[in-house]
Amino acid sequence: MRSIPYSFSLLFILAGLALVCPACGGGSLRPPTADADAELNYCLKLSAKKKYEEAVECLEIYKSRHRADSRAADADLLIGDSYFRQKEYLLAAETYKQFLERYPSHPKADYAYYKTGLAYLEDTPKAIDRDQQYLQSAVQSFAIVPKYFPGSPYAKLAEQKYAEARSKQARRHFYVARFYYKYGEYKASIPRFVTIIDEYPKSGLDEKSFYYLTLSCVKTNEMDKARQVVSAFEQRYPESPWLKKAKGKIKGV
Repeated sequence: MRSIPYSFSLLFILAGLALVCPACGGGSLRPPTADADAELNYCLKLSAKKKYEEAVECLEIYKSRHRADSRAADADLLIGDSYFRQKEYLLAAETYKQFLERYPSHPKADYAYYKTGLAYLEDTPKAIDRDQQYLQSAVQSFAIVPKYFPGSPYAKLAEQKYAEARSKQARRHFYVARFYYKYGEYKASIPRFVTIIDEYPKSGLDEKSFYYLTLSCVKTNEMDKARQVVSAFEQRYPESPWLKKAKGKIKGV
């Protein structure tokens, strides 16, 4: 009897192992093909074990196998959640947005808008002098939830995060305005202080903005405008300690 060549027998053994254990050695973790429930539960177990990359792959396979199943939409959300848990926030946001484009009337649309905003907010650097590119996208997503889904369990959460994101926007505008003011670019600082006053009332920064706007007008010799600013300041915040300082800058001028 002729012996089987060693290389061929080793290949045969490895192929057999792959059939017995497809996940061994870092192979693809494919969900079982029993039924949709079993497959989805398998994907959820991967996510529960924090195997998020495998969970995403599992869910993508689930979707491809069960496109007509109503839970294919839920799989999209679960993929977004898996990206979010991996701190892949932009991927998560894009996944939630694609879900909303495909299923605009889905019962979980409120959740998708809320998580879209949260993903964009989480991607925004904590330091206010860093790029805040996606902050406005977060604000827009959060605003949709209480407006169009007032009875949603995510409405209050979205309102809180909306306020947080808006506060961060105000701080960003103030940072830029103060930067220009500090370096004597008063003309450039003026519209930014105006933006805070007009768009972020009661932000905690609009009173300071009134003060620095007054100073900027004085520095550019626009005294009539400076007096108008102080007058508007007094109407809005008559008790502000910053008002007294602003008045002092135009007194006798």
